[in-house]
Amino acid sequence: MFAVVLRSITDRRATGALAVFAVVLRSITDRRATGALAVFASDPVSAIYKRATASSETSAA
Repeated sequence: MFAVVLRSITDRRATGALAVFAVVLRSITDRRATGALAVFASDPVSAIYKRATASSETSAA
């Protein structure tokens, strides 16, 4: 459940190439992972998104 909620949040916020990468990674984990593995698979996507947005905010300033 937590993994699904986290994925839906990142789906709404991610854009461009990052969104494509995140969606592909999530679709792979959705088909193969369940339980704790699904939650673990979501964490790298969240970390990648946070790093990318931090970089873009720094660049825009």
